[in-house]
This record gives sequence, C-alpha cells and structure tokens, in this order.
Amino acid sequence: MSSTMRRTNDDELRTSSKRGRKARPIIEHPTPAFAEWVDPPTFREALVLHLRRFSESYYQLHRSIIWPGEKLDRATLQSWTEGRRTPASAASFEMLTRIEQRYGLPSGYFKAKLPNPARAVSGLMVKGMPRAEQRRLAWHLPDDFNSRPLKEQAKILDWVQNVVISGATEYRRFQHRR
Repeated sequence: MSSTMRRTNDDELRTSSKRGRKARPIIEHPTPAFAEWVDPPTFREALVLHLRRFSESYYQLHRSIIWPGEKLDRATLQSWTEGRRTPASAASFEMLTRIEQRYGLPSGYFKAKLPNPARAVSGLMVKGMPRAEQRRLAWHLPDDFNSRPLKEQAKILDWVQNVVISGATEYRRFQHRR
C-alpha cells in the first residue's frame, strides 16, 4: 500500500493530503524584507530584486496574481526571471500591473524597464476587424484596451480611426502636404 493511501473503518482506500511542503498562504500586500534598494536598470533584474524583497518565488507570485480561469502559465513568470523572455502581450501587461500593485510599486514601473518601449502591444482583440488592421491599430490603442467596457472600446476605436488613421491631425496634414 502506498504511503499516501490508508484504510478507513469501512476498509475503503482513501488518499491523504499531498506530500511536500504546505503552500504558503496568499497575502494580498506582503511586507518587504528590506525597504531600501538600488533600482536596477533592466526588467529581469527588477523583477528578481522585488521577488527577493518580498521573499517570494515566481511560483508563489503566480499563485498570488493569477485568478481562476486565467491562462498565464507559471513558466511565463519563470522565463521572465531567467531573462529568456519579456512581456509583450496585453495579458502580460495586466500581470505586471497586478505585480506592481501587490508590491506597492509605482504604476508603469516594470513596463518602463522593458526593452523596445516603442513596440506595440500584442493580443489586443478588436472584434469584427481583420488581424492586419488590428496590428495597425495596436500602436494607437491603450494597453488595457481589452479590459475596458465595450462602449469605451468603441469610442477609442472611433477616435483612432477618424483622427489618427484618417489623418485629421495637424501633423498628418503636414506630412500629406510634403
């Protein structure tokens, strides 16, 4: 009989709780182990520093910021801490916002440390529009576009298409005359 199995009074086999260390409880706003730090220049270094400041692993952080039903894999956070990848999608930027809130960091702290700051966000979903058009619009849409109410999304899209894309700004008219 396995060490995780035991007999009950009715001679049924019942599994006991999981092996290993018990998971630490999730604390919404943990207390840092140290308050002062030297701000690192890169995203990876900053993420690793703050994980150390709050005595957390990427595994514990993942458990703390991911809501049931969300699909951000724990391996994504691991790849960020190892420097193999950096956030580029709207969903990843939402996770960065949650990490900043959890650790009491200023809004946009991690995004400012990412390479290629002028890169458009991927993963913005505009229903009823071809992917090529969505990629063109992505440069002009806010990072949290997917999480905004539909009315607000429609208003933003209307403005981008009528002002930015159609060339109704002074700069676009200037470029057109050249």
